[in-house]
Amino acid sequence: MSVSELGHAVKRLQVKHHRAATYALRPLDVTLVQWDALRHLHAHPGASLHDLAVLTFQTDQAFGTLAARLEARGLIQRVNGAGRAIRPELTAEGERVFAEGREVTERVVRESFAPLDADERAVLGGMLERLLADERRRGPDAARFDSPARWSATASATQAGVAEADALSGRGSGSEAYLIKTSQPGGGV
Repeated sequence: MSVSELGHAVKRLQVKHHRAATYALRPLDVTLVQWDALRHLHAHPGASLHDLAVLTFQTDQAFGTLAARLEARGLIQRVNGAGRAIRPELTAEGERVFAEGREVTERVVRESFAPLDADERAVLGGMLERLLADERRRGPDAARFDSPARWSATASATQAGVAEADALSGRGSGSEAYLIKTSQPGGGV
């Protein structure tokens, strides 16, 4: 497998997880992007809207729109923070949806990796950790490579490449591009 094919395989696995999680979350009436926001808010209580936008690979504007929708659904509420800051926090309903969604998304990933035994999963996990070590060392905003604007352009190019490659190989319908989480303003909200 070439490096390019390996990168494509990693992306296809991400798309497989995204598609399965999106479908599995439907009974909770929440999208994967919305659930991901709840997940990060649960993991980072007191985080600012900007911090949550960075964590979810969205622009501040897109995350603000997402937060407004979550608030309208009663999943989050905005509370006063230090000074003039307003911070989002999960409501009881938001906690419930987060918890049920966590079970759903964990099941999706567990089923996806079921063909691998524990040793194979450990080896794969170790290799991925090595590949991601540089990113962790530099931090999420290092050289602004991970900024939402950069991710948006990268995601758009990747989506087009995945859809085109799948269409050419006969493996996909092109819908994969729609299912990839992007950070385009207003996308995936």
